[in-house]
Amino acid sequence: MQTPYQEAGEEFLAYAYDPKIHYPMDIDKEYDACMLGLQYPQRNALVNRLRAKGLNVKYEIGIVYDDYRIEYNKSKIALSW
Repeated sequence: MQTPYQEAGEEFLAYAYDPKIHYPMDIDKEYDACMLGLQYPQRNALVNRLRAKGLNVKYEIGIVYDDYRIEYNKSKIALSW
């Protein structure tokens, strides 16, 4: 599958999903949006624009395993880019 942002020679790998690991939890929402992982310039720009509009965005690196799922479940919207 070729995507519009791929460069020659790159492989497309779809995002993973495992219902044993990624599942909804009945916990209070603390954030409007959440994006965890490496902080690339385009991600920084998106988060900065959302925050400038008054949204509470969780944006960090280094959160893994159960803590990763919990942080995304504390959010109304899960962002991935």
